[in-house]
Amino acid sequence: MSFVYICNSGSDDVSVIDPDSLLEIRRINLKQGLGRVGPHAACKYMKGIVVANAYSNTLTLIDFSEEKVHKDYFIGMRCSDVKIFNNNAYVACSDSNTIIRYDLKNEMMEEAIPCGVLPHSIDFNAKNKMFVTSNMLSSDITTFYSEDTNEVNNIRVGEYPTKAIFTHDGENIIVSESNIGTDHVGSINIISVRNKLSVSKIKVGKWPVDIWCSDKLLFAVNFGDGTVSIINLKNFKEIKRIYLGGMLRGIIQYKNKLLVNDNYNNVLIGFDILKNKKKIVPIGKEPTGIIIF
Repeated sequence: MSFVYICNSGSDDVSVIDPDSLLEIRRINLKQGLGRVGPHAACKYMKGIVVANAYSNTLTLIDFSEEKVHKDYFIGMRCSDVKIFNNNAYVACSDSNTIIRYDLKNEMMEEAIPCGVLPHSIDFNAKNKMFVTSNMLSSDITTFYSEDTNEVNNIRVGEYPTKAIFTHDGENIIVSESNIGTDHVGSINIISVRNKLSVSKIKVGKWPVDIWCSDKLLFAVNFGDGTVSIINLKNFKEIKRIYLGGMLRGIIQYKNKLLVNDNYNNVLIGFDILKNKKKIVPIGKEPTGIIIF
């Protein structure tokens, strides 16, 4: 059975959602002391998840067998996102402009990998063993391989990229060029991994901040106008735009549903694509990252 895990930055907890019934099963409190935590993104790890915390500058390991926080690891300034490969957590630290490689098994920092300014997301593709980060303030993405972190490449993209992910085949990188805070709409940029050149650029709604892709479709949430853009990955065309309202922050797909965080109203929106219906699920405050497995 799959579950959805949502990082609630404003209430320092993680909502656990049943994606079939769209009910909140439980909420895991991450506060271990008096300070703010700010869970921002999460990644599956062993029998639980690892959460990247923007305010406490830590990673939190949640063990599902215990149903509570198992351990905290101090990493670096403003942990925005995390991906795990071979027991190593690769953490985007926004305020230090680095990717920290942290050995979770031996509990020690192994390496600081330079990237652009204000890295906001990190993704990993197992087929080519490549990482990519989106660097908001330098308007570029950084790529490197897990086997050779000395070969770091920065690729110029559009303004304020908030997310960069790989297509399932590992041949392209999809970048959400948000233009956040401006009067302009955003774009989705498709970049070839092979030659680092743009294959296509698609204009979407206002301020796309998160993206999710299947083999055939890409979904982009537009924070500034409360819409979701649906893009055909075969011809790189926007085929539909769905209005959900609110300030949409994170998105995943589950069967025929889109599951979208509304950062303003503190809810999860479950939208049935086939029936064109939505359900609202109250969760924690300021939901950001969302994952499912």
